[in-house]
Amino acid sequence: MTAKTRQRKVSQAAELCDPTQIWVVSSGSYSDYSVLAAFTSKSLAEEAAKMQTVDSYRSYRVESLQSFGRPPTMITTFKITTTIWDNGESGHRCAGESDVHPYWKSERSEPEFDMMYQRAQRPDVRFVRAPVYKNKGGRLDVRCEDEQACWQAFSDNLVQIKTNIDVTGKATL
Repeated sequence: MTAKTRQRKVSQAAELCDPTQIWVVSSGSYSDYSVLAAFTSKSLAEEAAKMQTVDSYRSYRVESLQSFGRPPTMITTFKITTTIWDNGESGHRCAGESDVHPYWKSERSEPEFDMMYQRAQRPDVRFVRAPVYKNKGGRLDVRCEDEQACWQAFSDNLVQIKTNIDVTGKATL
C-alpha cells in the first residue's frame, strides 16, 4: 500500500467518525448573537475570549459544539411514564381524559445535533415524589434509544417500586 493510498484511507475513516467537540468564541444575545471563531481546544478558545476589543462593551463567551465528519443522523428516543401511588395503584391519565392507562409511551425523533435531552443509549430511569402527588406517590420515567431496553428497565423498576411499597408503605426507588 502506498503512502498516498494509506493517507486517503485515513482521511475517509476520519470523515465517518463520531462527532467531536470543538470550542467556539461567541458574543451577543438574541438577534445580536454570533459565533466569532472556532478552536480545536478549550484552552485556545479561553485564551481568545480573554482578549479585549477597543469597544469594551463587548464580552466573549466560550461554548462547545459538535463537529461532524459525516452526515448527522436522526435519533429516536422512547419514553415510558406511569404514576405509582403509595397504595400500590399505578397508571397514567392524560389531560382531559377520564380513563386511566397503565402507562404512557412516547417516542421522539430529532437530529443528533439538536436533541431536547442528552442522548440515552442506556436506560435513563427517574422516579420523582413531588408535591403534586401530595406525598402519596410519584412518577416513574424511563427514557432510552433502545425500545426493548426501555421496556425492560420500566418493568424492572416498576416491580422494584411496588416491592418497596410492600416493605416500607411508600413508593420509592
